[in-house]
This record gives sequence, C-alpha cells and structure tokens, in this order.
Amino acid sequence: MRKSRKIDHSSKRMRKIQGSNKINYACTSQIRVIVNKNKCTAFYYKTHYGHNIDLQHLHIPKDERSIIAAKLSSGVSVSQ
Repeated sequence: MRKSRKIDHSSKRMRKIQGSNKINYACTSQIRVIVNKNKCTAFYYKTHYGHNIDLQHLHIPKDERSIIAAKLSSGVSVSQ
C-alpha cells in the first residue's frame, strides 16, 4: 500500500553557489582536429567571446584534482 503525498509545485530548485556556466552565446574558442590517414591537423581558436574565463567554471580532470587536493592537504599554499 502506498502513502499518498502532497506535492508542492511552488518550490524552486536551489541555484548553484558559483552560478551558471551558460552564457547565452556561442563562444568562438575551440580546438578542431582533422585526421587524414597519416596526417593530423589541429586548428586552435584562442579568442573567447561573450564571457569571461572564470576559474570556478574551468573543467579540471579528476586525476589533476586529486593531485591538487593532496598538495593542499599536505600544507602547500593555494598561491603556489
């Protein structure tokens, strides 16, 4: 037997502390790679458009995050 629950439709989802990483623009920065048989060509477009480069929104791979966490827990200062 299921208990019936009252559903509250007025509640809103909590926003992330660091804010959203959506910019409502198409950023022009990208890396494109074309592979043809024995040749690999990369095109790098460095210029960002429509947003700032915010540290809290950069993707850090899991292995690098664990290295950083280990250094911080061993006493290395954040500025290093």
